[in-house]
Amino acid sequence: PLLGPFGAYHLAGLLATRTGSLEELIALTPPEQRRGEAPTQAGDLFMLGGLWAALLAGRLGPERDELPAGERELLSALLEPEPERRPRARDVLARLRTPVEDLSELAGLAPGPADSLSGAPAALDPRLGQTVSTVAADSWADATLDLLCTARNPWLQNILDRDGRSFRLAAWPEGCRTLDADADWRAVLDPLALELLRPASEPNASADPADDRTLREAIVSRLDGTAIVVTPAGECMLALDALLRR
Repeated sequence: PLLGPFGAYHLAGLLATRTGSLEELIALTPPEQRRGEAPTQAGDLFMLGGLWAALLAGRLGPERDELPAGERELLSALLEPEPERRPRARDVLARLRTPVEDLSELAGLAPGPADSLSGAPAALDPRLGQTVSTVAADSWADATLDLLCTARNPWLQNILDRDGRSFRLAAWPEGCRTLDADADWRAVLDPLALELLRPASEPNASADPADDRTLREAIVSRLDGTAIVVTPAGECMLALDALLRR
């Protein structure tokens, strides 16, 4: 995907980061910024809309009727020439956080290179869309579950959806294994996996250090070897499908 020139206003013109054609820059740069006006949040929303529309349509600057009906109204609003007519970032964020019921829905939206060349359907990874469903044990406080959902940590099994205390988690690929229950998991787990258990890693989330300690203690108190998954690449991950049941 082509990323818009987000934040490039502080350089000596957009050409300072130019990697594509003038068409790409025009499609992804808000009109007011091209006129030399000061950058605003509304300009970033225009760039978001330009990139989003390009990914859906398969080309830059698509016409309105080329966009999927379900996204057309919002994308048209994001691409309004006048910045004051674009939606607020808060409203757009709320839309983007809408969970997808089944990841295979996403897989069917975007054609791969084979589609665009031959018209044949793209082959999909059979694991795409597979999930693990689990319900958090009574030992988990609702507030702690909230903190868990705002932590962005690459060692955590991905949370795909949540409904109260019910979670849908990313399924482990073939070839994964867990450690023995009495294994010394601290010797193999990257220390950052625990250091980065911070709810504040989510934008606009609480930055209270007490929340960091609460989440970290909730995870560590439930850890043993069977809650550590070793991937085929040898990476050790925190298995939420095991931890949430404890």
